[in-house]
Amino acid sequence: MFDESKGTYDYRRIVEGIKIKYEGVVMNGKKVLRIMKKYNLVPEYIRKSKKKNKNEKIEDNVKPNLLNRNFTTDEPNKVWDTDVTYLIFKGSRAYLSTIIDLYDRKVVSYKISKHNDNKLVMDTLNEAIQKRKDVHGLIIRSDQ
Repeated sequence: MFDESKGTYDYRRIVEGIKIKYEGVVMNGKKVLRIMKKYNLVPEYIRKSKKKNKNEKIEDNVKPNLLNRNFTTDEPNKVWDTDVTYLIFKGSRAYLSTIIDLYDRKVVSYKISKHNDNKLVMDTLNEAIQKRKDVHGLIIRSDQ
């Protein structure tokens, strides 16, 4: 069963497969699990989820700090700051994504959603770009 599944079945699915393939056979899941451990049969999806790339560091994904904590600018549309925060309203959570211009600290764009996802952030960014249009050379700053 394990080889037939190309190494993807765990012991539960193997027990079910044996029961279907060989009607009337009574199979104990714990016994199958012990046999799998004895022969080092680990399903592929478990192996991939536990394996981590030890060489990969968070620092590898961080972009250079162009502002160096200088949150002021002398021109509009030069530096925008963005963040997502949550609000609790009538017992449920909503997420607020905002973009402000660091020149005058005015809100360029904002969106509210029930979900904190990439769509919320991209919708906010697209609306800001449509409003301000001239964004050539713009720096968008976000906390990590």
